Amino acid sequence: MNPMDSTKPVALSRWQSAPVIIVGAHRSGTTATAGALELLGLQIGQRLDSHRESRALQHLHENYLQRLGATWDRPAPL
Repeated sequence: MNPMDSTKPVALSRWQSAPVIIVGAHRSGTTATAGALELLGLQIGQRLDSHRESRALQHLHENYLQRLGATWDRPAPL
């Protein structure tokens, strides 16, 4: 049996179904990376902003920073 035969159903491996998280600093190319991966067929997600970022994760991060008394452009000291 040829594993590359596309006529047979193939179960997804652990890596094919694993989530992909793109992490990077401000202006580091994460939007371009997400866009390229989406063009290659990666399901990026839903409810994204113009930078392909999850609004739900943005709110989670903003709430966390607020509890620390900080903002994205004014982080609290560690």
